[in-house]
Amino acid sequence: MDRKVLITGGNGDIAQAIKRLLEAQGYIVYSPSHAEMDVTDLKSIENAISGFTPNILINNAGFVMPQSIRNANLECIRKHIDINIGETQTAYNPSSAQHFVAITIAAFEAQYSPHV
Repeated sequence: MDRKVLITGGNGDIAQAIKRLLEAQGYIVYSPSHAEMDVTDLKSIENAISGFTPNILINNAGFVMPQSIRNANLECIRKHIDINIGETQTAYNPSSAQHFVAITIAAFEAQYSPHV
């Protein structure tokens, strides 16, 4: 069985660290940059992964809201979740995946609050 891995957000430090670890263990890793695969654009995702059928998808791409969570509206929060978890998984053919890993954090602008 091929040990192929697709890592979104390929230029980031986390993606590069995961890529190095997996390649050292014999995995074939494709980690496209944002320019190569925009996770907000389903056509871009389809084009980037055509011809590469990974067994594992690590969704590491992210969208950061440039505001405090306290000021975020529902639309902004939904966009954050859809991009960070949903878009790549939707475009990827789940019948060929053995594993799907989502690496995400709620990345909002930090603001000090004595109440938190």
